[in-house]
Amino acid sequence: MKRSRRLRRLVPDGELLRRRAAGECLRSLAADYGVEHTTLGRYFARPEVARELRRQARALRAEQQAARRDEQEVREQAKTQAALARAQARQAAVYARRPRRSW
Repeated sequence: MKRSRRLRRLVPDGELLRRRAAGECLRSLAADYGVEHTTLGRYFARPEVARELRRQARALRAEQQAARRDEQEVREQAKTQAALARAQARQAAVYARRPRRSW
């Protein structure tokens, strides 16, 4: 006679909400938490959890936008520095080609 498997109870944590807000699928989350994906679906459908999930998703998007802005700023600074270095190299080449005058 086969014994039935004991159901595990979902123990949610902050990491679960963060991972779901980041777009991870229910099946992979369910495997990590040892529950069925339908259990997670019902959990995320609760109004208070859905509200927190939306808040987490907004915070994650804001964090990603800030990271993109920072990356863009670094790229702009690097581009400016490279242009300055090229201009200085051209200036040095011009001065190197000029004949020196002796008075």
